[in-house]
Amino acid sequence: MVIFEVKAAKAFLETLDKPIEDENYVPEQLFNMDETSLFWKHMAERSFIQKEAKSITGFKAFKDRITGLLGTSVTGYTLKPVGICHGENPRAFKHITHLFKVGMNFAGGTRTLNMPGIALKTQERKAWRKDHPFGFVAVPTKTPHVTMNLTNWECAISGKKGTPWEGGLFKLRMLFKDNYPSSPLKCKFEPPLFHLNVYPSGTVCLSILVEDKDWRPAITIKQILLGIQELLNEPNIQDSAQAEAYTIYCQYRVEYKKMVRAQAKKFAPS
Repeated sequence: MVIFEVKAAKAFLETLDKPIEDENYVPEQLFNMDETSLFWKHMAERSFIQKEAKSITGFKAFKDRITGLLGTSVTGYTLKPVGICHGENPRAFKHITHLFKVGMNFAGGTRTLNMPGIALKTQERKAWRKDHPFGFVAVPTKTPHVTMNLTNWECAISGKKGTPWEGGLFKLRMLFKDNYPSSPLKCKFEPPLFHLNVYPSGTVCLSILVEDKDWRPAITIKQILLGIQELLNEPNIQDSAQAEAYTIYCQYRVEYKKMVRAQAKKFAPS
């Protein structure tokens, strides 16, 4: 029995990949639906019998039925339960004051499904695959279920030609907030770089990534990565995030460039 379950799980993943790859859906939009039914099993003796019920062979009174529709996506989002019944006060829920409301709500626990943000990230992925700068990488990571995680992207930025950064390929992670694009994403070099606009944690300090500064919802992933590439060689001394790099850049420019070249060599693609 376990063997059949493993085979079924593998087959399900292959089936799941089809709408994601071929039809440009994202895991958050794919829900597995099921239903369960609740019945009023003990009909009152004086219940009115419908004509259709009387005509059925072996006559039995129709049961007052409620169908509960349940669903969850492969990434953990759940649909608010949907109750479907004939009347507003079904017998199956007699003496119960809080009934399911008919209608869908994309919420489960404390997590909310941001459909505009998901759609935008999907469009960004398609646009990037069609047109992106040479030597750059931007790919959504995979979830434990082997599906795309559009909130976490693995990226790489190539050093600009004619600069001390040339030859290096610098890995960066993009993390999207739940309310993206209202709020900017977070970009983080992994491992952290020696640069005065990169925090010791690796987080990039750039005005277009700050909500109260130059962030705009229309800014694309391509623009962000090109902006970070430009920042590498044209740092902003007015917004320093790394004390040592700031001091060496301002006081020992030749030494700074020497350290940058060594860093580029260290992170050259193998």
